Amino acid sequence: MHREIQIDLLDVDVWSLMRDKPSPPAGITVDGPIGRKLYSDGGAAIPMFIIMTITLPIATNLAASYIFDYLSKHGAKRIRIEREEITFNRGEVERVFREKIDIQQ
Repeated sequence: MHREIQIDLLDVDVWSLMRDKPSPPAGITVDGPIGRKLYSDGGAAIPMFIIMTITLPIATNLAASYIFDYLSKHGAKRIRIEREEITFNRGEVERVFREKIDIQQ
């Protein structure tokens, strides 16, 4: 069984993220960063996000620690996980991952 989690990169050095892609732990794959064009009256915006695919069962804290370390290395200050914007710290990332992974298994 797999679980996909979308992480929106609200304030991250995306170019640095694209250059440096460390290998994730077994059971985790990371696709992206990916951009999606959105058109509005003011022009085009390209929000960036990554898709993290987790093979269940996996330790929630392992997945959360990996993504926290990966993004903090690239200057992350704000992210949104599955449409929930969080304060970017290890505890908040683990809390959201627990809710999104553990509860929905």
